[in-house]
Amino acid sequence: MNVDGNRIPVIGYAKRLSAPITPPVLVLDLVGGPAGDISPGLNDSIQEALVQRGAIVVKPAYSGTRHRSSYPAPDLDHAVREIVEIVAKLRRASPHSKLIVMGESLGGYIAAKAIFGKDTISVNGLALIVPLVYSPDHAVQNFRRLARTSGQQFTPLWIRPGRSSTAAGPVKDSPHQPVGKYTAVSSMDLFEAYFPAEARTKSLLTYLTGKNLTPTLIAYGATDQRVGIEVLQTAPSLPSNVHLLKLDRSGHAIDAAAAERVATMMWSTFSLVGHEGRSK
Repeated sequence: MNVDGNRIPVIGYAKRLSAPITPPVLVLDLVGGPAGDISPGLNDSIQEALVQRGAIVVKPAYSGTRHRSSYPAPDLDHAVREIVEIVAKLRRASPHSKLIVMGESLGGYIAAKAIFGKDTISVNGLALIVPLVYSPDHAVQNFRRLARTSGQQFTPLWIRPGRSSTAAGPVKDSPHQPVGKYTAVSSMDLFEAYFPAEARTKSLLTYLTGKNLTPTLIAYGATDQRVGIEVLQTAPSLPSNVHLLKLDRSGHAIDAAAAERVATMMWSTFSLVGHEGRSK
């Protein structure tokens, strides 16, 4: 897919088709991150549950994911511009489909900023799955607290040298990662670098309280300590278009059972009943 002058990788999920069809439901799926991975078979329980209901899921390597030549130089505003363009492309390509934007973790924060920041974007629903609710500054403080008090570390990411000033030494030799070609950088460093100054104090709720009334589902893990679910739970009120789904047995990861609940709730919240696909 060509987006914003760049050719970006895209992964798609669909039932096996005997002929081209217009999908009744098209889901644009934004992975978490920064440095999120779109590889198939990786944390795709929700995608599989949606496909079983007839949706086609499109997962692009937007700016900041590890599948881009610019990685690891993430940029929130660049990512948002790309998402806006991708939505427009999908609308033109499949104008009769119900179009849902789904964002996971940091992808949820990005999705909300993209959809609620542009009155010209028209989608049928916004699904935020274990999204970042904290402001970026608050999230960094929480990440450091978790590392200090509970030992929850943020995995170093392997990158080519020269991409970041935060590189921290060579990776041990292997057939795929020769010494001297890859270095390690903290995922927290990438997270801090992702946000421009004007966005650092804005929580997810900042983007949800605008004039845009797109139906929105927020699915959060009851034991998730990373993203700030208490901000949702203690908010005086949420807009009437925002619906919460508490996943009682989940933290920040979504298993198959939770994925089924999310998919079912998406179908209900976004009035997708009767839009199941007929593909085999």
